[in-house]
Amino acid sequence: MEDLFETMVMVDPNLTHDPLNMQGGMGVITQAFYEDCAAYVNFGYERIGVYNNDALFMLMPADVALEKLPSAIQEMHMHPLEVVDIFNIYMLHETGKSEQQEKALDWALGNSRISKAVVFSVQDWIDFQIERLDKQQNPGRGR
Repeated sequence: MEDLFETMVMVDPNLTHDPLNMQGGMGVITQAFYEDCAAYVNFGYERIGVYNNDALFMLMPADVALEKLPSAIQEMHMHPLEVVDIFNIYMLHETGKSEQQEKALDWALGNSRISKAVVFSVQDWIDFQIERLDKQQNPGRGR
């Protein structure tokens, strides 16, 4: 399973209980606890919070987004400019610079169809990876 260390995330803007008041804030995962469905998020300036993985949004990895994009375009009747926006979002994200990654994630979350096409919660990403691993394993069959 891919490590989430240093993955750029946004805290759910609609989160009702957040002691740090970082709803809609951007940060990077410093540690993920898969069993506990939670992650430490560093917001800079010595502000670190623990969040449920369902409350953290991230861009899908580019290879996964490209795999899912053709069906998303058809199902959501996406405008060609939205598809161009998606490619531009990933170009920003792939720079590896945190400011650009923040901008890319914010851009993706700012459009509901783009968001549905290329944004996962951290928990959705973990579940997707587990499901993909399960499909890759071919269990032996006894007679």
